[in-house]
Amino acid sequence: MNYARLLALPFIVLIVITLYRIFVHDLIYLSVWIAVGVIPIVIIMIFEPQINWRFWKKWPPKMDDKLLKIIYQFWPQLKSKDDFTKKKLINRLVLYPRAHDIRFFNEADLPLDIKTMLASIPIRMTENTDGDEYLMMPFERIYFYKNSFPTPDHPYLHTSETHLEDAVLLFSLEQFLASFREPATVFPIGFYEFAAVYLEVFRPVNLPSFDENDKKLLEDIGPGFTIDQVMQINGYRDINYLQYAIVCFFCYPDAFQTLDPGRYQALANVFNA
Repeated sequence: MNYARLLALPFIVLIVITLYRIFVHDLIYLSVWIAVGVIPIVIIMIFEPQINWRFWKKWPPKMDDKLLKIIYQFWPQLKSKDDFTKKKLINRLVLYPRAHDIRFFNEADLPLDIKTMLASIPIRMTENTDGDEYLMMPFERIYFYKNSFPTPDHPYLHTSETHLEDAVLLFSLEQFLASFREPATVFPIGFYEFAAVYLEVFRPVNLPSFDENDKKLLEDIGPGFTIDQVMQINGYRDINYLQYAIVCFFCYPDAFQTLDPGRYQALANVFNA
């Protein structure tokens, strides 16, 4: 629901009635009331996003049951949360797409289920944060291509990219969806890029270090592919091992905790998991 437009409705009615009385009854002196109606409408239009956000935060729209079932498939832990936490996280899933510009790069809109699937990634990473920190501002522009794409900074085909300076994330929709459907065999590019965003926004301390010496360990944790395969399939020229480890932390926690309990716990401390 667009609350800002509801607020503007009485002023629109005022203008319509005034115009009717001016033209039908020739009451020109009432024209001042047009300005009385127009001024607040202009103000409401200017601040429409902020007005809607305040209302949405106070009265979050209800998530569609079918969409919630889809989210449970990819985030089964959400279903077992206590009622307070579950409600908080579901509200965030509803609000996140409304606070971000998530669409195809050519301006075309995306289905809400894809936007919500994407939203589940930063919300999982920020589950224990307060206020609006889960929005990971200023990273509010998230654009999709249908397939792999080149960019000016990386003029070769690849499936995901994060511009830290411009606060923009780019994804191949094909690879993004495949990673949700088959996380055991398709590298989760969404978690990989949002790991970079998390590190940039929150600048956590006491991070465990990961480097090329951990390559075999991380491959053992992440099933179904090697790091070289991840780089080849996704068009990456290099890999950030800390981001890769964060992907493993969220997507393959059991194997991570078994194979490297010390650094698993260190990441758990960072994410308050």
